[in-house]
Amino acid sequence: MKRVKGFRMLFMLLLFLLVGRLYYIQVLCNSELAETAWGQQRVPLLREESKGEIYDRNMNVLTGCEKAYFYLIHKDNLKAGTVTLLQQIHAEPAGKRGEEYLIFRTNTFSTHISSQLQEKWNAYGFCINARCGETQAAGYLIADLDEMYGDLLTSSTPAFCFQGNGAGDLIRGTGMIKEGITGSSGKEATALMTTLDRELQQSVETLMEDENVTGSAVVADTATGHILAMASRSGKTDANGSEPNLALEQDYRLGSVYDLVKETADVFDMKTKEIAEMLGLGKKVFDSYPEEAEGKVTAGRKTTATTTQMSRILVRLANEGNQVPLTLLMSTAKEQSIPCMELTADAAVKLRKLREDVTQKPFTGDGWALGCHKNYAVAIHLEKGNPRKIYHLVVEHL
Repeated sequence: MKRVKGFRMLFMLLLFLLVGRLYYIQVLCNSELAETAWGQQRVPLLREESKGEIYDRNMNVLTGCEKAYFYLIHKDNLKAGTVTLLQQIHAEPAGKRGEEYLIFRTNTFSTHISSQLQEKWNAYGFCINARCGETQAAGYLIADLDEMYGDLLTSSTPAFCFQGNGAGDLIRGTGMIKEGITGSSGKEATALMTTLDRELQQSVETLMEDENVTGSAVVADTATGHILAMASRSGKTDANGSEPNLALEQDYRLGSVYDLVKETADVFDMKTKEIAEMLGLGKKVFDSYPEEAEGKVTAGRKTTATTTQMSRILVRLANEGNQVPLTLLMSTAKEQSIPCMELTADAAVKLRKLREDVTQKPFTGDGWALGCHKNYAVAIHLEKGNPRKIYHLVVEHL
């Protein structure tokens, strides 16, 4: 009898321990275990930095306006037919998931090819917003602003995942999941507001594309110094696949438009080299723009300048010599080192006449077209094409 009672107490004790353990697992540890189980089923595909948006002056977003398409293909399905389809949509390798899956990225979408890849070759396709695309307005500027203000713009690194089974294979029919992973800063990404006008920027880029010209164009508001458009077309890409910004990264000889500097020197009865330095030639426009060219003040027509520096000169002339700093971001400027120009009454009259001349007829020659229209300063330099024609086409959009 005592033995039966002992077994009964032992049974009750074990039952109590089992119930307690089940309560601990299913109630107290439920969220932790669910997260662990989900983590074992996730199949991470890629990680991409999460960055703050970049806007134009009217709060139109400039970033993420294009789509990027990704295809995951098992290595066993990467046959000649698959490669041919990927080449047709200009897809390029974008990493791999372990040793089993290869990832391809493209900006070109074809319903027919996408269906073939997914139905015939068992590919997994998904789409995300691309921060900067080939046809996106001011794409080269976005890339440079990301570099300049990376600490402010970057906040976290989200992971793009699919749901998988215990063996790590993707489960067909499940959607892509985006999960944020806190970055080192632990802060929200900051948005940037530029002075650009997206519609004008897109219009200038489109007309340069349509006219098949190579070069750059800058349009600035003469009242504020805000850069409304900074278009560049080089036809060349760097190691990262982005085009250089010729408006800031390349300086050119002034050639015959050096007469604009000479006429300004005559107004102030100063040496041409002195007035060139006062106008801002040979000085960068921005503090930290990547690879911005300074230009060089030399003897006469061999003086070199960027398209943006020539835009700065036009803005100063439009303001009768007063310093109005060029800006690309709201509330940021750098030109304190450029001295102001003191005007006598006679010089003011001559400078006003020069400004009117530049407004009525742009200075042209040696790839340049420089002039003012209404409240806009327009500076263009082309390596290939007719700058006078592009100037008038740009003016039509103002």
